[in-house]
Amino acid sequence: MFCNLFFRGKPLQIGLFYNCFDQRKIIRWLSEIHPDAVYVQLHRMAPYVDSLNIPKVLDFQDAFSMGVFRRLKKVRLLVRPIYYLEYRLLKKYEQQLLKKFSSTTIISEVDRKWIDPGNNYNIHLVLNGVDFLYYRSIGIGKDIEVLFTGNMGYMPNIDASEFLVNEVMPLVWTQYPRAKVVLAGATPHSRVLALQSERVIVTGFVDDLRPYYQRAKVFVAPLHMGSGLQNKLLEAMAMKVPSITSNIANNSLKASGNKEIIICDMAAEYAQSIINFLTDPSLAETISNNAFSYVNDHFDWNNQVEHLNRIILRAISDNSNSKSI
Repeated sequence: MFCNLFFRGKPLQIGLFYNCFDQRKIIRWLSEIHPDAVYVQLHRMAPYVDSLNIPKVLDFQDAFSMGVFRRLKKVRLLVRPIYYLEYRLLKKYEQQLLKKFSSTTIISEVDRKWIDPGNNYNIHLVLNGVDFLYYRSIGIGKDIEVLFTGNMGYMPNIDASEFLVNEVMPLVWTQYPRAKVVLAGATPHSRVLALQSERVIVTGFVDDLRPYYQRAKVFVAPLHMGSGLQNKLLEAMAMKVPSITSNIANNSLKASGNKEIIICDMAAEYAQSIINFLTDPSLAETISNNAFSYVNDHFDWNNQVEHLNRIILRAISDNSNSKSI
């Protein structure tokens, strides 16, 4: 009955997301439609197509093992051995998946090198993108000094929210005591909700993040764990909000520091960068315009979709050629 628990030797999250009854439904449905290939999103879904003998393309999205590894120093000592075991199992499982799938994709060079440092499996880089027709100026005034967005139940965002409010903003408030911070995003954890005050607004789920980006004078993403390429930064930069982030987050984004984005690590650096943007509108405009040009040149969805289509078609072609030999 609880078949999803029987994943001995596999990462915990693989077992938690697996259900053998759902797998049977998926296999039955695929046997009816006879697809030329299957595109699988995230390693959590990989077990559902193990038995298929057709071209299979897996989107790792992020290097999940890297995300768990970066959390190790942040979690309590009591649970740290569990996280370490999960990291080791994920690292091993990612290597197994490279051999099981016809092709694999991932969203950043940093994540690709983490999973395959020797470039032995030709993991294809398919970047995140921005819909520039959707994320554009909508004519709302600026009344939020600092904005951070994301799933507020996700540990890297919880950690970033606490760092921003508890360590960065007190330094900003010495000069801008009325500066408002908005933490916008779904499922806020109790630790995020505890940050609310007269100067800190936690929105919870919102139907549309664009008004928040438009109202923000500065976007700050002080991420010190996690993996992948941050959509929140792409969206803010596409909407010409001057942005500040960490080296970890920018490793995947690869924007130019002090030109297209401001890169910080210490609380005092973040605080001074926020103050610089608030006091110097010309600096904010220059950085935000450069940021827009950068994401517009490198993160257009149409280009990434075309690239993905070619990868899938190549997997189908390679499979057909191997059968004809």
